[in-house]
Amino acid sequence: MKKLLSTTALCMMSFGASAADLPSRVLAPAPYAAVVPFDAFGALSVGYNWATISQGGFSTDANGIDMSARATFAAPVFERFGFQADGEFNRNVYKISTGLGDLKRNSADLAGHAFWRDSSVGLLGVIAQAVSNESSLGILSDRRYFLGAEGQYFIGNVTLYGQAAYENANFGLPLASGVTADGVIVAAQARYFATPNWSVALKGSYESIKASFVGNNINHKGWLVGAQTDYRFDNTPYSVFATADYRDGKFSNNGGKDHETRVMLGGKLNFGSKTLFERDRSGASLDPIRSLQAVIPLVGGQQQQP
Repeated sequence: MKKLLSTTALCMMSFGASAADLPSRVLAPAPYAAVVPFDAFGALSVGYNWATISQGGFSTDANGIDMSARATFAAPVFERFGFQADGEFNRNVYKISTGLGDLKRNSADLAGHAFWRDSSVGLLGVIAQAVSNESSLGILSDRRYFLGAEGQYFIGNVTLYGQAAYENANFGLPLASGVTADGVIVAAQARYFATPNWSVALKGSYESIKASFVGNNINHKGWLVGAQTDYRFDNTPYSVFATADYRDGKFSNNGGKDHETRVMLGGKLNFGSKTLFERDRSGASLDPIRSLQAVIPLVGGQQQQP
């Protein structure tokens, strides 16, 4: 019996020594996002809009090219508090099928975000944004301002993102000045990271804005749904993205409405963060607010509408 026990013990010791020499099994690590001291990117994109404007029995197509440029940076301020700034320029060219010619609209956005973030939990912050819109028709220029709150919640490879803001707009008219409108806009987004460098996002937003002009109460309501995918080439600063969305809007005073489908393709030059997932959890992960304004704010008659 003693001999049997001794033999068994020797075998177990020999097996343990042999196992120690074998390569250890390493489990796949959970997604990890390093805290980056500075994060930034520049983006260029181009696409096409398919729009239809209608009122009563009148309907016209307004299709054309959409071009966009954006620069964004984010940096920590104190411990878990940070700041992000966005500058964006958009140029839309709509070819009006009724023979009115091309409508060219340029818009410039400047947004600032201040936030608290825990890379394992989420983000809470505020956003302030100013937008300038100018068009080739002259009278359709406006200035828009947003002030609101935003937040993100992290669930594994998924980020839930929401924004809610007050909106104020000022319109330029040939026969009046200081025409203003007030409203609210809310936006939601869900991002899924299939890999650290490939993400897919679903987006939705709703806007309601009201104005009073020449005794008329004007209300424009719009909503949008869309999707975006981003892919960054491993170990490089380059990434590409594609977006597709559908926007629908309607005026309350005259039945005017429009809808628009947009598809965009673009590329980014990235600085700071090493992966898209790292940016999402510790870098420039926030977006400017996109107004859901109509293609042509002047719909039937001589009234300016938001």
